[in-house]
Amino acid sequence: MKPRKPCVPEQRNFSQAYELATLSAESELAGIPDITSLADKSGSRIADTAKPALDLNFINCYYRIAWPDFQIDPEPGAREKLLILHYLICAHSLNRSSMVTGNPVSYQQLPPGLLYLPVFIKRTINHIVKSFSSCPGKLAMAGLKLGGREAQMGDEAVTVYALPRVPVTFLIWYGDDEFEPSGNILFDESILSYLPAEDVTILSELLTWKLIKSVM
Repeated sequence: MKPRKPCVPEQRNFSQAYELATLSAESELAGIPDITSLADKSGSRIADTAKPALDLNFINCYYRIAWPDFQIDPEPGAREKLLILHYLICAHSLNRSSMVTGNPVSYQQLPPGLLYLPVFIKRTINHIVKSFSSCPGKLAMAGLKLGGREAQMGDEAVTVYALPRVPVTFLIWYGDDEFEPSGNILFDESILSYLPAEDVTILSELLTWKLIKSVM
């Protein structure tokens, strides 16, 4: 009898794909014997609990991650959980506690950002421009509600720490008689040290809709 091949999800079966990716991430994290170093590298805190756990700030909400069963409280959505796990995996691989440089880069400067730029713009920047460019002060207000701070860029900008080592800056230009309104999203140049490239798009989309919904 031939051995059964592992079940590979269909392209459209995103639920199963996320489940498999989450199991893989949990398996990788389970091999970490000491979470003290991980807490330092990820900017999280050792929870004051009987069993090992980390408290991690993700988009202005603290999540408690139990070890090694990876139960998270409050329970995040599938995409949010995978982002958290991938962030911890990447942080663990670093040789120092922080790689954040303070040097901003745009999505197209990230490999392979240029290839996926049209999709990224459609899913994020276009919505930011449509929602905030005609309402001065609204973007900053939305960012503050997510624990962010105003940034001195464009006509209006706000920086939100999606994760302790992952600042994301949203900026807009209001436009005038000569130029259409426009916008951009900037990351610290260290972003790919903390998240895989595909996660950057997912995180940006999550942040975009959280900003929009926070002032609806």
